[in-house]
Amino acid sequence: YGVRNIKILDELFIIKHPRIEEFCAKLEERKYDLNLWCFARVDSVTPEILERLKGVGMNWVAYGIESVDRAVLTSTAKRYSQNLVTDVMKWSRDAGIAICADAIFGLWDDSFDTMEATRDFLFESYFEWVNIYPAYAYPGTPLYDEYIQKGYIEEPKSWESYSLYGYEGSALPTNFLKSEQVLKFRDDVFNEYF
Repeated sequence: YGVRNIKILDELFIIKHPRIEEFCAKLEERKYDLNLWCFARVDSVTPEILERLKGVGMNWVAYGIESVDRAVLTSTAKRYSQNLVTDVMKWSRDAGIAICADAIFGLWDDSFDTMEATRDFLFESYFEWVNIYPAYAYPGTPLYDEYIQKGYIEEPKSWESYSLYGYEGSALPTNFLKSEQVLKFRDDVFNEYF
C-alpha cells in the first residue's frame, strides 16, 4: 500500500526479545524499506538488539527516562541507574538510531533541584526530540484515588485538564512544589529546548 512510516505504539514492544527476533526476520524476508519508530525501556535493550532493529528500518526509539534523580526514580519503582541510561544512549547512537527522550516533571519527590538536574541532562545529551510531561494521576488509578483522598488534587472539571499543552492542562503537585510551579517549569524547559 506504499506505507513506509510506522510508529509502533506498544510500550512493551522491545521487552520480549524472541518476538523482536521474529519481527526482524519477517521484515528482512520481505525487504521492506521502512522508517520505524518505537518505545523501549532503557533496561530492555542491548547493543545487538538495537543494531538488529536498525537493520530493518528502526530509526527512532523513545525511552522513558523520567528523571535523573535516584530518589525520584526509586519512588516510581524505576530500578535502572544513570550509568545504564548513558550506556543505552551511546548504544542507540552507535546503531544510528535517533532518540526521543521522555521526561516527567512533577513526580512526588521532585523539587526544583531534581527537575533542574533532569533538564540539564536533556540539554547536555542533545536528543533529537524530547517529550516533557507533567505528572498526572488519571481517574481510575490508585494514584488518583490517593491524591483525591489526601486532598492533593480536586476532581478534574474535564479531561482537558490532562492536556499536555492545552490551556486547561494541569500537573500534580509534588512534596515540594505546587502544580502551577511544576507546569511553568515544564513549559519553560520545553520552550527553551526547542
